Amino acid sequence: MTVWPQSATPSTERFGSSLAHFAGAIGSRLRRLGSARTLANLTWLVSIAGIVLIALLALRVWMQLMGETAAGGLMGLAYDASGVLASPFRSFEPTTPIRDNGILEFSTLVAIEAYLIATMVTLTVLFSARLAVMAAPRVVHRNRPIVLKDTAFIPVQESTKS
Repeated sequence: MTVWPQSATPSTERFGSSLAHFAGAIGSRLRRLGSARTLANLTWLVSIAGIVLIALLALRVWMQLMGETAAGGLMGLAYDASGVLASPFRSFEPTTPIRDNGILEFSTLVAIEAYLIATMVTLTVLFSARLAVMAAPRVVHRNRPIVLKDTAFIPVQESTKS
């Protein structure tokens, strides 16, 4: 024996309901992206990434000054990786070097400065966003009416009977 439902829901209502649930789920995820905890994690991530980039470029400068640019192993890998980071700034090099070792590339110094400024600007934006997220509940409720808890100083109006 087949049992039919008392009231069948049309597919458009089910679609609308599932669409509303989907939109609500996306909204809650987007709200979590703007939370203070997420912004704190992003701040740490940007800080660590900036430190690693600048440390790699500083190692490149040190290796250039020591004249060990053709080193192999882990140092050679770090030198090559920092070369990729410094390559967008090659146009700042005033002249083409005649020799490969014992020289200092100006483009590496410019790359260090550019990555440092980019890290600082990003951290400033993240700190400002975090401050705004943390201060928002305090600012939003500022226009609430003041409710006095202590009624000792409120004058009592006497009612007159007519």
